[in-house]
Amino acid sequence: MRLKRTLKYMGQLFCVVTTAQVVFISALATISGTQAEIDYRILPAIMVTTFVGVLPTIMFVIGTENVSRKIYYLLVGIHFVLTTSFVFLSLNHFETFHRNNTIPVFLFFIAIYLTAHITAEMRTKKTIDELNKRINATHQD
Repeated sequence: MRLKRTLKYMGQLFCVVTTAQVVFISALATISGTQAEIDYRILPAIMVTTFVGVLPTIMFVIGTENVSRKIYYLLVGIHFVLTTSFVFLSLNHFETFHRNNTIPVFLFFIAIYLTAHITAEMRTKKTIDELNKRINATHQD
């Protein structure tokens, strides 16, 4: 069941990050004054980069439910390093990462990463609150 939820989350994350990449590339092209169109040949690179960036999320399936807060944040740190490595290796492979756009690409990566984790934490808190509400209602009856 946990694997199914994680795969569903990874699919949603894939869609969100792919869309965000297209928006970012368009914004970067517009700001830099270059051609403000996205060449259709870059779309496979975007999709592969997103896939390898979302792939490390599978590590949270491996028994992270009963770990301490320290271990959980250590796993998040490892996840961040893996995701960063995979994404930047993919960008380098497709030759879409250049010295002149290092800072904007890294800042955008950080923004997407933090947004995804904040959203996941909010979703988890909402689920926990609902479960606690049900438990309290059961005990009051």
